[in-house]
Amino acid sequence: NDAKILMHNRDIDSIKKAEIHLIENEQKYRGIFENMNLGVMEVDLNDNIKWVNKSFEKMTGYPLAECAGKKPGSLLQGANTDKDTVHYLSEQIKNGQPFSCEILNYTKLKAPYWVRITGQPVYDAAGRVDQFFSIEEDITTQKNAALQLKWSEEKYRGIIENMDLGLVEFDTEDRVMFCNQSFCRITGFHEAQLKGRMLRNVLQERNANYDASFLMKKSHRGISEVYEIEITDQSGQSKWLLVSKTLLYDAQRNITGSIGIHLDITWRKKMELELKKAQMEALESSKAKENFLVNMSHEIRTPMNVIL
Repeated sequence: NDAKILMHNRDIDSIKKAEIHLIENEQKYRGIFENMNLGVMEVDLNDNIKWVNKSFEKMTGYPLAECAGKKPGSLLQGANTDKDTVHYLSEQIKNGQPFSCEILNYTKLKAPYWVRITGQPVYDAAGRVDQFFSIEEDITTQKNAALQLKWSEEKYRGIIENMDLGLVEFDTEDRVMFCNQSFCRITGFHEAQLKGRMLRNVLQERNANYDASFLMKKSHRGISEVYEIEITDQSGQSKWLLVSKTLLYDAQRNITGSIGIHLDITWRKKMELELKKAQMEALESSKAKENFLVNMSHEIRTPMNVIL
């Protein structure tokens, strides 16, 4: 009996030491998480908050005393929080699965902010999911910058699509990467017919005399080109284009391609040709009048000399 009591006491001591060691480890890692710049949160299997660190409190405006025992969604989600993302998080937690996503949350003062959240289940000694541990990174600045860039791209893409100027973007090999609807309307070609091909090759199929050499060697030395070209569109109609082409660069000033702006100047060319024709006719008429006067002067002067 004494031996059993001794063994029992030793077991109790081992358990207590293990518990103390576990508590020390938990306090150690809690201390590390407490001072992280990322928001850290622990929730139980019912999705109720057990603990949050100071970065989480600073990020959300909710101290631990106010959010403990409450569901994160009831505190942080709002009108513009994506419902599909909320459903995804709920299902992952319910099924004891890790999760990773970006979500729009709201602070205590209802100010919106974006976070990238990564969560992982925590298991007990028996291998069962005991709770969830998540880390949240505030990505509001990056997200707003990305949204601003997207808005800016859509804005200028809309302008480009609706302006009367034909725009074509080329890669470094002078292959078409993009062309707007105005260029398709001017030439009669669809973007699918041009994308991935050299524009001059496509247009030369319609016009053997077409010379659309964009002087890439010269352009690669950083010289922009402005010139006029005559093309034959898809329907066989002759058109004149004023082309302005310049290089595109990345942030490191490496050439990534070029961009060409095409203005349909067919009407202007017709006017120039008609004006030139009219000038020629006027010049010929003037010369005819001059010849007539010279001849008449001669014809009149001869008999007058005889009479005199």
